[in-house]
Amino acid sequence: MSDIDSDKWLETMKSEMDSMGSNQVWTLVGLPKGVSPVGCKWIYKRKLGADGEVTAFKARLVAKGYTQRPGVDFEETYSPVAMAKSIRIVLAIAAWYEYEIWQIDVKTAFLNGYVEEEIFMDQPEGFTAVGEKQKVCRLQRSIYGLKQASRSWNTHFDEVIRGSIQYAVQCTRPDIAYALSVTSRYQACAGRRTRAVKNILNYLKRTKDIFLIYGGGELILEGYSDASFQSDDDDAKFQSSFVFKLNGGVVAWKSSKQDTTMDSTRKLNTSQLRKLPRRRFG
Repeated sequence: MSDIDSDKWLETMKSEMDSMGSNQVWTLVGLPKGVSPVGCKWIYKRKLGADGEVTAFKARLVAKGYTQRPGVDFEETYSPVAMAKSIRIVLAIAAWYEYEIWQIDVKTAFLNGYVEEEIFMDQPEGFTAVGEKQKVCRLQRSIYGLKQASRSWNTHFDEVIRGSIQYAVQCTRPDIAYALSVTSRYQACAGRRTRAVKNILNYLKRTKDIFLIYGGGELILEGYSDASFQSDDDDAKFQSSFVFKLNGGVVAWKSSKQDTTMDSTRKLNTSQLRKLPRRRFG
């Protein structure tokens, strides 16, 4: 590199490579026969301050996405993006209520998304592994420039949110077990699923002081079961739930949609009561 700021560029390039390593973006492997690797290149940018002076140097490694082949290197690429008019509406409302507006940037966001396809990429220029020049990078995570990069990040973000809610359901919040179960019915409608998940998050925020309490009761295991008859308009399957209490607090619970159907509420409740003693712990 012959640029006058070559030392600064090299420093930020090393930082970018460190991010690749810490996120385990790729592993070095031999190139399979008949496979063409995707190329990559470095993009450089000087960040200027309000006075026009350089405040930072940025180097980003990007894949040459234009060399990817549809059906081979990628399938779906769509990811939801806010419309410009929607952002302006939010800003107008925020200004009316005198809300503070914050902008955030997720560092190396795309590197958090996993690649579903098998993609091989050339090693970055200037950072070829010693003694492994003939090997290529098999991508494990998404990288800037890939056709599916934004979709991979969005999918991963959605999975993390659902995983966080699932953790709360399993550990301390039985009150949202049914709500989380219902969101699984919206797999074909991303909009409804997103709204349902947001409602759960808003509820958790408003009720963050709710927690499990033990004590004041007898050391006797109590079990309760309930079911809703044909609660889903799409089919005749039912939603069932159970909860176990010990020493005044709940210790086990679940709410899920069943695979079988029943033709009456009486049969439904009888079936659930019979299953209750067979619930396992541990």
